[in-house]
Amino acid sequence: MRSRIRFWGTLLALAMIPPACGSQEIENRTPARSKEHCSSFFDSDEVGFLLRHFRRVKELSLAPWADYSPGEEAVLLVGSVSPGQALRCVVLSKAGLVSELLTLSDGVTFRTASHWFYNREPADPSAPEPAKDLARMLQRVDGELKALLDRHGVDRALLLRVDPAAAYAGKLTRENFNDYFASPTSFRFRTALHESFRLNVQFPAWFNQPSRYHWPQWESLPARKKVLSDCYRHDQRVAAAHKAEQAALLEAFDLVNKRVWRGNILKAGLKFIEERRKRYALLAEVRMPSTAGIKIGCEEAEAVMELGEGVGSFVGYAAAIELGLMDDSQIRRHYIAPLKEAYFETGSLQLLVLKRLLPAAAMRQLTQRISASKDYRGGVFGAFADTVRGALSELGPGFEAR
Repeated sequence: MRSRIRFWGTLLALAMIPPACGSQEIENRTPARSKEHCSSFFDSDEVGFLLRHFRRVKELSLAPWADYSPGEEAVLLVGSVSPGQALRCVVLSKAGLVSELLTLSDGVTFRTASHWFYNREPADPSAPEPAKDLARMLQRVDGELKALLDRHGVDRALLLRVDPAAAYAGKLTRENFNDYFASPTSFRFRTALHESFRLNVQFPAWFNQPSRYHWPQWESLPARKKVLSDCYRHDQRVAAAHKAEQAALLEAFDLVNKRVWRGNILKAGLKFIEERRKRYALLAEVRMPSTAGIKIGCEEAEAVMELGEGVGSFVGYAAAIELGLMDDSQIRRHYIAPLKEAYFETGSLQLLVLKRLLPAAAMRQLTQRISASKDYRGGVFGAFADTVRGALSELGPGFEAR
């Protein structure tokens, strides 16, 4: 049971990007004070930017994922009037419209450096015990914040930290931040869409809760460190194969953005598929524990992680690109930089290639199929491989690159 709890703990890790140090649960304890203290935060350009672009999400030409349209959910923007002060200023918004402004008497402390979640309902009794523990953790908002959420009938909300101390994440520094994002604020916007997707689509499936959205039930989560060490860096041959497949996927992304002949894009996509298959052949004997209580191979483990992290990243990227908050060069630099676990970027980049390769209706059908898939073979890579091979077959045998 201990090992099972340890791996279900990966659920919590999925919600923490990047991890915080020495943080406590979200709480505040004493009555609220005047809004005047937070007026500069409420009127700040950063808060205005986020609210404006939350409203703009409805302008997207296509819902980024199946039956899910981002931007409709409740978001709490939490910050302070100056760096280093307690996070006492709160803006509750829904679809970018302000529901209430609140100045807390005591500051909010986040469990992660950039965000946290509120989920009112407990996990279903049929959910595994560690999942129930995580659901209980997400219920732990009290005092003034809980009263605010209750006043507005909010069952789920993303809490987004909006203050200078949270502007830069992971290995990103002030000097190179704009290489990857247009600004710290645009990074927060993308984070909000990614994590709102997790809260409203993925969490209900993990907790066996009723949901208006579909999400696969085959996520047998592996330990992240095992995926990194065993599936990407198992030995020199595996590391070289992984590097080759990443280069092939990046080539497909570059070509689809140049709008070259479709056959050349598909050939690059096919090379990515073949290079990944070579790596999986090298890893055929590798197995690792999972939350299902069974050992799984690298192909399934990576499919789980590309689904769990890559899809949310794709939702954020797709919206940010269409709204003009990121460009292809920033996506490219983010992909080639060793900033995160590879499945974040390979999952999202496969979907970005497909989004530009397919008509809107076909892309929507593809995301619906992934959401309804019965096992890992129907995940992101499975859908990418099926789409590329199907499109190549339509070109006929013996086609040549132009």
